[in-house]
Amino acid sequence: MQKFIIFIFFILCLTFASAQNVCGIINTYYKVVSVDTCSNSMGVTAKGLQKGDRVVIMQMNGASVQLSNNSTFGDITSIGNSGNYEFNVVSDVYNDSILTFSLKLLNKYDIRQAVQIIQFPAFRNVNTTCLLTCAPWNGQTGGVLILYATDTIRIQSKIDVSG
Repeated sequence: MQKFIIFIFFILCLTFASAQNVCGIINTYYKVVSVDTCSNSMGVTAKGLQKGDRVVIMQMNGASVQLSNNSTFGDITSIGNSGNYEFNVVSDVYNDSILTFSLKLLNKYDIRQAVQIIQFPAFRNVNTTCLLTCAPWNGQTGGVLILYATDTIRIQSKIDVSG
């Protein structure tokens, strides 16, 4: 029994000792400027994404709301493509700005309505050690925090995505 307890303690120590510590902004954001569903690709405005990067594709705008000056003001009349998102993996990058994906795009995206690609790191075990946040929403990118781990996420600090 004592050997079993020591073994469990050892495994726990290895798990937390091998965890990576993170804080600050851990995601990178890219504005989508073109979508080609036939070639399963998207164009982005900035360099930096590489083959194998895990990403979330997300449309931030596109809902229609009631603007009449009455009791229905602000009611959503159509969600449109707003809120569409999916996880994917970059399978190739052409000219630093055209991305193809490993998985077929599932959703429709309207680039006039703030579509962004959010790159996120993949951890096995991760600890938040100081304030974790995201880039503030600037009308085209930011405003989303993605923390991904295949095993354990240990939150030891504040998370603030109010910007």
